[in-house]
Formats: sequence, C-alpha cells, structure tokens
Amino acid sequence: MSTLVAGPAALLRPRRKAAISLTALIDVVFILLMFFMLTSSFIHQKAMNINIPAPSAAQSSDDVPQLLVLKDDGSFSFFAARADATGQDAPSLNGLMSAISQQQPLVVLPHSQVSLQRMVETLRSLKQNGIQAVLGQTLSDPDGAQQP
Repeated sequence: MSTLVAGPAALLRPRRKAAISLTALIDVVFILLMFFMLTSSFIHQKAMNINIPAPSAAQSSDDVPQLLVLKDDGSFSFFAARADATGQDAPSLNGLMSAISQQQPLVVLPHSQVSLQRMVETLRSLKQNGIQAVLGQTLSDPDGAQQP
C-alpha cells in the first residue's frame, strides 16, 4: 500500500533542471583564444640553400669532384684529381682554401659524428670565399679506419 503524505512537501512542484547558458563558456574560449594569439611569436627561421648532387651514370674525367672531408676531431682532409692537391690534411679550412679549385665541383663529406652546425658553417665559409660546394653523403667508419 502506498501512503499519501499531506503537507508542505506535497504542495511543491517538481524541480526542473536549469538551462545551461553557453554564453559564459563562449566568452572564456574567446578570451583564451585571444591570449594565445597575442602571446605567440612568429619567428622566421633563417634558411640556407644546400645543393645535393643528383647521381649521374657517367662522369667524364674533367668532372671528377674535389672532396673535402670533415673529420670528427675538427680537422679537414682534401682530395682532388690533381696530383699537387691529393690527400692534404689541415686543422682548419683556411689552410686548404688555396688548394681548392673553383673550376671543379667540390663535395663536402662529413663523418658521422660531425655536428650539423659545423657542416653549415663550413658550407657558409666556402660560399663566402666564392667556392660552390654541395653536401655529400655522411661517411661512417665502423672499424675506426680513416675513409676519404
């Protein structure tokens, strides 16, 4: 059996759920959007063009590239087809500038532990001295042997 309760609780109407207004939520989202838009920075990164040579099937003997090897210890090795410039080692790039020919292509070959910053600085230095160079494949030396 059900019992009926008579009293003040029986006279109250059932409560309806209050409608949620989205106005406050939209205002908060708009303020956050404005905050992030105004505090973000638009930095233009400096870029440097790096020419990577396309592999060719046949190269003539006149197009044999000069090789500049960047070693892990900070030194350089220079290899050219000319007999007077083959296998020169130098602690700095300035010591090799006179041996590098501007008529032949120059390929810069970094060893595996050479930093990207050092590669970019070397390419920039060569470009400032009027020598066009391209970045070649990274040399790995698993046996510890020196490779050109």
